[in-house]
Amino acid sequence: MRRGALAMSAALALWLAPGCSVVAGWYGSLGSFLGSNSTDSCDRRFGAKPQPFCKEIDDTVAGSQFRDDCRKKFGALAQDAPCPRAAVVGGCHLDQKNEDGSQVTDWYYDVSPLIGDAGEGDGGDGGEGDDGGASEGGFAPNDVGLTADDVRARCADPSRYQGGAHFVAP
Repeated sequence: MRRGALAMSAALALWLAPGCSVVAGWYGSLGSFLGSNSTDSCDRRFGAKPQPFCKEIDDTVAGSQFRDDCRKKFGALAQDAPCPRAAVVGGCHLDQKNEDGSQVTDWYYDVSPLIGDAGEGDGGDGGEGDDGGASEGGFAPNDVGLTADDVRARCADPSRYQGGAHFVAP
């Protein structure tokens, strides 16, 4: 009963709120209260233009939008779950928080096991994780056989992560 009254009060406040930032703040608080925050992932290893990473967003209220964007923009595997940890070499945890308080980590993988009968690909789309060129399975040559040191270098690269990122071990 108390939870329903609080939710109704929050909904009324959202309706009366004059500014978007106030609405976003209330929505994030309401989402946290109602337990709708989630951890979601976009596994780019299995996208239209394969990349050696999976983007994970933790504690977000926008999980369904994140997953829709993953499918539409990259043709990648979107899940209402964290990125798989098998074959992870390391991650780049973005230093900035999103408006809803969520945080993002790009988990990089050893993609060598994925290369085989997949054939030739075009190597990338110029986004995060793209080093250009072509390799078997659609991965760029610099994406195959990644080491923890390679991932550390990617995390420190300001052209890849403008807001900054730091290495995290698997």
